Amino acid sequence: MTKKKRLIYFVIIIFSTCIFMNNILAENIEIEAEKYDNRGRPKFYPFKILRDSKASKRKYITCLTPIWSLKDDDDDDDNDFDDGKINDRSRGQAHYKFKLKEKGSIDIYVRVDSDNRRRDSFFYNVKGIDKRNDWTKVAGFETKGWMWMNCASYKDIEDGTYTFKIIHGINKIKIDKIFISLDGKKPKGEILDAGSIAKRKKKEEYEDDVELTEEQKKEIEEIGKKYTIIEAGNGDMFGCNIRDGGKGYSGAGYVSFRYDIGAKLDIPVKVRDTKVYKVLIRYANKNNPRPLEISVNKKVVHKSYIFPSTGSNDKWGTVILDLELKRGRNRILFKTIEKDESIHLDFIGIEK
Repeated sequence: MTKKKRLIYFVIIIFSTCIFMNNILAENIEIEAEKYDNRGRPKFYPFKILRDSKASKRKYITCLTPIWSLKDDDDDDDNDFDDGKINDRSRGQAHYKFKLKEKGSIDIYVRVDSDNRRRDSFFYNVKGIDKRNDWTKVAGFETKGWMWMNCASYKDIEDGTYTFKIIHGINKIKIDKIFISLDGKKPKGEILDAGSIAKRKKKEEYEDDVELTEEQKKEIEEIGKKYTIIEAGNGDMFGCNIRDGGKGYSGAGYVSFRYDIGAKLDIPVKVRDTKVYKVLIRYANKNNPRPLEISVNKKVVHKSYIFPSTGSNDKWGTVILDLELKRGRNRILFKTIEKDESIHLDFIGIEK
């Protein structure tokens, strides 16, 4: 072998080794849940770090309370409520930054422990890939100890820095670790497919878990023919939470306002034309008539709209308002103005 050939072979071996090592290093990204990037910031509340001998590094995170909000906490968020600071207790998030060295596809896994398939859940959003308020719910699962969940897959992602963001759902989900695969490799351990379970759970909740009478099923079906239904749980919340107790509600749950003044539910709505729409609101109110302030795009349209008593929180009623909406994105905000018993909102319907 000539000296020139030996040099060529040497260069090829070095080049191949570099590529191999780069693939090994870029193969996956593992992040301990307690190593969140917003450490020490109050916006991490209501999460806290606990210990478990079976968790990675013997630590995991969970939330203190079942109150949550889908508000994004970026400093440039111009959709924040316009009359005061958001209470961080209702919008705690855990952020995990990761970097992609080159364009490619990724799979995101989260290691969780859940013993309550009806209530344990969490939401995630990847800053830089997903839209700011486009949160995905992972729910309807039950694990046997710690298990991995295949939460998300993204294709043709450009190189750069991204942030995987988590907020908790209805109950106290436990999260141990995040695994980001760049080449299809799966984490070690038992894996639960969260996507298929969440989809199946949604169907089961409507057909089995939620007790709907034939009359209620027909009522919701008839509403759906005339209105585009938007679940109240899709809104941004302050002083509200998602509940799934009781009977007769649509979907996976309903929004319950706290007794305090100033609790808010801000629901995003998109329409094709600028005009006055009939907006149906399905609600339950077992006690006295309850007033709510209603705003459209930060403009108050009803200072004190009265929701009559339905007689029971399992008995759902409807009211219909005429609201002017502009073409494109709108926000309909409901705000409590009195300290009184809680009112529940199931969904709103926008005239088709």
